[in-house]
Amino acid sequence: MLACRGEPLSHGDPDDVSPGAAADPSVHVSPLHLATDAAVHEPMKRWPVALTVGALTGGLLLYHRSDGYRNGNRPFYRDGRPTRAGRAFGRAWSVVAGLGLTPSYIVSLETTGRRTGRVGSIPMVLADLGGERYVVSMLGERSPWVHNVRAADGRAFLRHGRRREVHLVELPPEARAPILKAYLHRAVGARPHMPVDPSAPVAEFARVAARYPVFRVEPVLADP
Repeated sequence: MLACRGEPLSHGDPDDVSPGAAADPSVHVSPLHLATDAAVHEPMKRWPVALTVGALTGGLLLYHRSDGYRNGNRPFYRDGRPTRAGRAFGRAWSVVAGLGLTPSYIVSLETTGRRTGRVGSIPMVLADLGGERYVVSMLGERSPWVHNVRAADGRAFLRHGRRREVHLVELPPEARAPILKAYLHRAVGARPHMPVDPSAPVAEFARVAARYPVFRVEPVLADP
C-alpha cells in the first residue's frame, strides 16, 4: 500500500513531534493545522482502496458485455455447479453489486447456511414483472441458496448500496413461466443454463418451470 505524506506546515508536522518537543511551550501545533493535515491525508489513504474497487468494477462490467458472459460463464461452471474460479468470480461480483456499483437489478443476495450458520452472498439478477421483483435459480434445485432460503422460512437480505431484509416467497411451478421468461430477457448469462430460447412463448417455459425455483421478493418493514 502506498504511504503518502504532505509537506510539513508551519511549526512542523504533529506526527513528528517528540514527547519532549510537545512539552516545549515554544512548539505550537494549532487546531487548524491538525484539521488541515487530517483533511489532506485521510482521502489519500483511501485512494488505494478506491483504485482497487474501481479496477475490479471496470473489469467485471467489461466481462458482463463479453461473449464469455453471453455463453453462460462456461469457464466458471462444470456439470451445473460453479468451479473454484466460478466461486471466486461470484464473490467479487457480489462485492461490487453489494456496493451499489452495478445496475439496480443486479444485487447481492445474502442467506444463512442451513448447516453452517454462516452468512454467504452471491450476485443475483432480479426479474421484474407486473410491479413485483423475483429471484430465480438458474441452476435449479442444485443452488445452495435455494435450500438456505427454504430452511430460513424465506428470510434473506438484498444488498445494493444498502442492506435490506426481505421475505422470499416461493412460487408454485404453475406460476413460474412468465417470470422465467422475464428473467432470461434480462439475465443474459443465465440463458445457456436453461433449455428454452428467451424469445419462446410462455408455454415453452411452463414445460421446464418445475426445475427452476422462483421466489417473489417481499420487503420486510422495520418496526416503527
